[in-house]
Amino acid sequence: MKKASRETTSGRLLQHASAMVLLLFAAGCAHDEQAATGSADVESQSLTAAGSEATPTPGISAHERLDLAVTLLQKGDAAHAEVELKSYLSQVPDSKSAKLLLSEIETPISNLYPKENFAVTLGKNDTLSGLAANYLGDPLAFYGLARYNNIAAPGKIVAGQQIRIPKTSAAIAAQADRDPASKVASATSLPLRLTSSADETAPATEPPRAAAPDPWNDFKLAVAAGRFVDAAKAADNLQAGSGQAPALAETWLRAAALEQSVDPASAAAHAAKAGNLYLKALKNPDKARAAFQLALSAVPSDAAAQSGLRQANARIAGEYYRRGLVAFQHQDLDGAIAAWNKVLAVDPENRDAQLNRAQALQLKANLQKLRG
Repeated sequence: MKKASRETTSGRLLQHASAMVLLLFAAGCAHDEQAATGSADVESQSLTAAGSEATPTPGISAHERLDLAVTLLQKGDAAHAEVELKSYLSQVPDSKSAKLLLSEIETPISNLYPKENFAVTLGKNDTLSGLAANYLGDPLAFYGLARYNNIAAPGKIVAGQQIRIPKTSAAIAAQADRDPASKVASATSLPLRLTSSADETAPATEPPRAAAPDPWNDFKLAVAAGRFVDAAKAADNLQAGSGQAPALAETWLRAAALEQSVDPASAAAHAAKAGNLYLKALKNPDKARAAFQLALSAVPSDAAAQSGLRQANARIAGEYYRRGLVAFQHQDLDGAIAAWNKVLAVDPENRDAQLNRAQALQLKANLQKLRG
């Protein structure tokens, strides 16, 4: 009986843990049967209704309070969420997440985002928090995005709905990243032709034109022979489509490692080029970080590499922070802790990761005591 009681208590704790996850996964059921886009302006959602005064919920932890505030905002109850957020900030005054959410409630929409925008269509599994993460750089910007679109309850949206995305610098960059990449055809991808279409109608006495040289030939030959420094120099003057990006990034990275002790400036340049490809074209911030670190080990003052490393670290922190939330939601405490450790390795001052990791460690210790 004692063992069964412990298992029951353990199960309840795990159920409680899954309820403490923040925004991204509270929005999973965002597609209700009816659209929430209304004609009424939601600017007034942050105001407490006349004759009623919301008060902070008693008897809950700081982490639960922040989770509750997010849930309330998903439902469109900004007045109650505002009270919970202010109470949370009295306990955790440095929380970037709470400050962001509160600013989305209190800031006039005209000051929050620019008037210029572009539209996207919601897919089957899209949420406003997902769009906010993709275009505005933070999933917690979902409530400001809802206000921008006159959506009273962010958790009630439907596939096919048009969402206006304000043209912030982050949104413009994200929109560009999502456009189909321009493809630059190499000579090896084209049929061999000795004449152009105009030449086909020319007199037979006109000599045929020679085939254009393959600009990738020197690069490919050097790579095949393992001469990565030569290959990198050949690649410096090439334009690559998405298909060539992995080969170029790997080649520049290998060349940088070989050049580091003999030509630091060239090593830094090649490593930075690899880092930019990994970061922007290949969406691999971990490899981008390693490349920028190599560039800085060659030339510590390289401003471009320093900027690239900051961007890579920010991407890694954001990605692993969300992985931690997913793991926590699925009651994988070890996975959540490992993910938030990764965040803190690149961003030691990330307060939200610190708090979430501490909560997960405490919960894990409590479960171990119950099971022991």
